[in-house]
Amino acid sequence: MRPSVHDRMAGIWRRWRRSEDGASALEFALISPVLVMMIIGSMQVAIAFHKGSSVQWASEQALRMAMVDADMSQVELQAAVEERLSGLGSGLDVQVAYVVDRSGTIPIGRMTVDYVYPVTIPLLKTFDARFQVSSSAPLLE
Repeated sequence: MRPSVHDRMAGIWRRWRRSEDGASALEFALISPVLVMMIIGSMQVAIAFHKGSSVQWASEQALRMAMVDADMSQVELQAAVEERLSGLGSGLDVQVAYVVDRSGTIPIGRMTVDYVYPVTIPLLKTFDARFQVSSSAPLLE
């Protein structure tokens, strides 16, 4: 006796449900966009923190120059910070604010550097990582 069409279709259906051919490929296809997004996002955040700490280093170096030469202006300090950051690539926009506090017996130089780095992660909206570094140092006169 030959099996009916219904029995044959049911057998094919059972074999297809048990088959795991290609399951790994399907799972990888579902997970890979999220994995790639997380890897690239981690790299972008690491780059942002690296550039932020580089801005801090450059501002501290520039303030040390001001400690020795108390007549340095804000424009000169801005140029010194930008020169030290030139190795990080073009398009870096840092804003330097510098004031000298002469209210005490020793003048104090106070410098603030603001820097914004756009972080781009695939499938997400670009956001800005904002860094602000404030430093103070006594000035030699």
